[in-house]
Amino acid sequence: VSFLCDKDNPLAGTEDEVIYMETSAVHIWRAYSEFTYDPDADTLKSTAWLERDGSVVTGAVRVDINIYDNSGTKIKTLTSTTPNEAGFFNLTWDAPTGLEQGVVYSVVTVITNASGAQFKTPNSFSITQSVQLDSTVAAVEDLRDVTLPAFQTQIQSTIDQGLADQQSLIEEKMAEQQAVIEAKTDEMISSVDETLTSFETRTDSAIDKLNTGADQATKAGQELERIAKEQAGELIIPNSVLVGATAEIRYRNYTKLIPLMDVIRADGTVILSSQPLSESVTNPGLYGYDLYIDPNLFPGGKSFTVIVTESTTGNLQAGSIMVESTTLTSIEGLASGIPQLKSVTDEALDAIKGVEGTLATGGDISQALSSLQDSVDNLPELIDQKNPDQKVISQLNEITDKLTALAGDQGYDISSLVEEALSQSPTIKELKSKTENIKSVVKFLQALFEHKFGGMDDGEPVVSTSLSSGSVILNIVAANPSTTRAQTIKVKAYLPVEVTPDDIMDLGGLNLEFDSQKSIYYVYSNDVELEPKEVRVFKVEIEDIWFVPQTTIDLLMLRAKKVAEALQGTPNEEEAARLADKIDDRLEKIVQSQNDPTMSKEQHIGAYRTNMKTIEKIKAELTDMEKLMIKKPEEVGALTKSMTWKVILLVIAFIGLLTAAFFFTWHRQARLVKDDIDKAKQFSFPGESQGEKEDGKEEEKK
Repeated sequence: VSFLCDKDNPLAGTEDEVIYMETSAVHIWRAYSEFTYDPDADTLKSTAWLERDGSVVTGAVRVDINIYDNSGTKIKTLTSTTPNEAGFFNLTWDAPTGLEQGVVYSVVTVITNASGAQFKTPNSFSITQSVQLDSTVAAVEDLRDVTLPAFQTQIQSTIDQGLADQQSLIEEKMAEQQAVIEAKTDEMISSVDETLTSFETRTDSAIDKLNTGADQATKAGQELERIAKEQAGELIIPNSVLVGATAEIRYRNYTKLIPLMDVIRADGTVILSSQPLSESVTNPGLYGYDLYIDPNLFPGGKSFTVIVTESTTGNLQAGSIMVESTTLTSIEGLASGIPQLKSVTDEALDAIKGVEGTLATGGDISQALSSLQDSVDNLPELIDQKNPDQKVISQLNEITDKLTALAGDQGYDISSLVEEALSQSPTIKELKSKTENIKSVVKFLQALFEHKFGGMDDGEPVVSTSLSSGSVILNIVAANPSTTRAQTIKVKAYLPVEVTPDDIMDLGGLNLEFDSQKSIYYVYSNDVELEPKEVRVFKVEIEDIWFVPQTTIDLLMLRAKKVAEALQGTPNEEEAARLADKIDDRLEKIVQSQNDPTMSKEQHIGAYRTNMKTIEKIKAELTDMEKLMIKKPEEVGALTKSMTWKVILLVIAFIGLLTAAFFFTWHRQARLVKDDIDKAKQFSFPGESQGEKEDGKEEEKK
């Protein structure tokens, strides 16, 4: 150790000067404290000392023991400045201390040595063990002088007192439970009596209502069965048939019936009357007859009616079939009387020449195209109304050739769009297809020239759509107007709103998608590659669904007839007859419009939409008429005797089941409560319960 003496310190170098020296090694100091608690005196004693490296060190001059509760609040500080010779401090916390069992108290012991250095060490203690040990010692002391007989007497007294308390409690609860059971039993009996009385009071009224309702249900069921049988049949016939061919007449209904067929021409001549239809061996319920279309009996261009009746079910089905001529060869001699048709084809050829001249001289191309469009628009209608001769057929082929050449002059090959030339004796169907094909070509050329002379960019593709006859064909024509650059374009065309995926027969290489905003399907392709001046034709074939089924028309006619017959002899007879005639007229017009060969496909679809609106109006009118057939309640008869007794017995059985359910539920609850009480009594008073059981048996014997 080294130090410097101060001249102002007179004790320097004398025996009164104390110098503490410390080693340079690291030492472990600890301010340690231990506790003991006296439960009887409620005092806490503590001993504290200072350790260094595990040994007691003298020289400590003060100790402070800080005691904290669970919340960290200081509740006591024990202080001492008088250690004994060995260096230990003895401290006492006198009563009342307020210390509690089950609490661990935190302690921080702070010891100060003579040099003023402080040492703090944490610790903890609890008085729980001391209190429990003291209680155990006291209990042992109490039992030290107790004899066995005295202990038994004390235990028996405790048991007797507990049994007496338990018996009193059980008797009290039994009395309460008995009162509750009696009260609930009285309420149940009263409720059952009231229910039975009320039920009996309303039984007569309920039976009357049941009688009325059952009779109404019986009559309604019979009427529904009759209507179902009347409407069960289905007549299956073709829309048209060629002269000299065979029309397959098919009728579907229940098996083992005898349907009869009448065939009537448009002029009222009966061809067949009450002709039985044969039932198929392999397909029961399907009846058929193959009708040969004799040219002497069925003139071309006229329809005939097929009526099938079945007496067992009362079903009646009717439909019409259009007879078409096979070729035009036999009627060429009439061509001289149709100058109007010739003039139309001449006008179309003149219009094409006008477009050619306009392209050569630079005139008004829009007016020339409009004249061409007007002239070809009349071709399908006049072809259907007249019978063209060979000159007209040649002119139609010439129109196609000129249109193809006109497109070729502009650098477009439309051979994929143009149909083959007509034969010398084409059918009406072939002629109609040819004229509609010409319309499609003209529509495309019109779009092409409008693109060219309308100032549009050569990079913008040309897309045109049109409809063709037969199964409806949507022609989508895409062209690349550029002469030098190939293009990849997008093609998109919306289908008629009625079309669903099931109606599409051929997508023609395009994709199908649904527009959720417009609620309509469309076909498209996002990657159509077109070379310079290339024309691509996509043909989307759609089944012709724009027909109101003949069965629907026939059923509406029959329905109107039946309603009118049912209202005969009533105040509504005249109104019903007038409305039935009006309905028949409108339905006949629908049939005529659907079989009109002069209509283009656009007109055909438009007529269908109009016809469907008419059908909905007719259905609403028939519904109003049928409401007049509903009988009033006073017109309804009574139930049969057997049905009445069945209803009465059913009601009595229901009352018996309800009463039995109430009784057995109450009886089971009473037994459960009694068993619980008996078990409790037997457990508490075994002797008494046994005596009561024997008394009960003796009473049962008596």
